[in-house]
Amino acid sequence: KKAAVAGFLAKEWLWSTADLSGEGDVSEWAEYIRMLPSWEEGSQAEHLLWWEEEDIENLLKGSLGYEEALNLLDGTEYAMSLIIDVLTSPRRHPDATPPGLSVDFVATVVRAAFVAIYSRSFRDDDGDCVTLIPLLDMAQHDPERVNVEYDVDGRTGDVVVRAIREVRPGEELFLCYAEEGEELERHQFFTFYGFVPGVTDTSVRRLLEEKNEIFFRELV
Repeated sequence: KKAAVAGFLAKEWLWSTADLSGEGDVSEWAEYIRMLPSWEEGSQAEHLLWWEEEDIENLLKGSLGYEEALNLLDGTEYAMSLIIDVLTSPRRHPDATPPGLSVDFVATVVRAAFVAIYSRSFRDDDGDCVTLIPLLDMAQHDPERVNVEYDVDGRTGDVVVRAIREVRPGEELFLCYAEEGEELERHQFFTFYGFVPGVTDTSVRRLLEEKNEIFFRELV
């Protein structure tokens, strides 16, 4: 399901970059897509999908997250290859992408789409689907400071976000993405979401270089 949503997002993202003689936004999702972290230097999220293979081998090998990271990357690379093939086959899929895009650019956008899906999507168990919810993009993970919750209206399919206490103007929104230590270990947050809960003063790369116990607990 995530691959299907990533493929749709990549297609819309490519159309949102198109300049079609001042016709305005081609994709109805263009405004939302402009909010997403792009592939440009300095704006990439610290996600495994942006890492070079050499970095993964040098930094992650031997850590708690190494095997899981390889499995995620292998499955993603395969799904990406299928999507890229569809988006770069104008004879079979003439309307898939705007004309004149290079394969490398399409591949980069597909990768960015998967990063967005892994780091920003939510699972709707009632609808048995994966969804992107723009409002929840603003909510950070912090189980100690949760101030909003969300649900899906079973009748309309609308996503309803509610404050669970008073939220003042300008106050940051917080959710619990997953229970730490129960649903996901701390190192697994990095594998899937691209961050480590509670770590704000250093990078994941530095944690790995220093053999931090979050990733090397069995070795400490």
